[in-house]
Amino acid sequence: MTKRYATTAGSATPVFEEPRRDGSRDRILDEPIEPDLLLEFPCHYQFKAFGPAGDAFTQAVKQAVGQVVAIDDQAMRTRPSSGGRYQSVTVSVHLHSSLQLKEIYAALREIENLKYLL
Repeated sequence: MTKRYATTAGSATPVFEEPRRDGSRDRILDEPIEPDLLLEFPCHYQFKAFGPAGDAFTQAVKQAVGQVVAIDDQAMRTRPSSGGRYQSVTVSVHLHSSLQLKEIYAALREIENLKYLL
């Protein structure tokens, strides 16, 4: 079985070709792709972080994003998991450059108990 690797904005990881049942193949990414090639700045962008339920995680996400761009409470929304132990926090922002995108992802990766980041 061929391994597949996902990509994240600002840090693309190689995706190796994997045949599908219909004979088509996934695209092979063998070099990192810069966000400037995928997005046109300025733009609206949504970050989504998954972590433990509770206000502490929500505030950590707000603080991480707020280090780079100004946000208000209307730019954020939370959604609990079906079991109630986790939540997703979505933050909508207006970015002016790929540097802002990279800085926000770097700040979000530093959050304690972060489970997943889109």
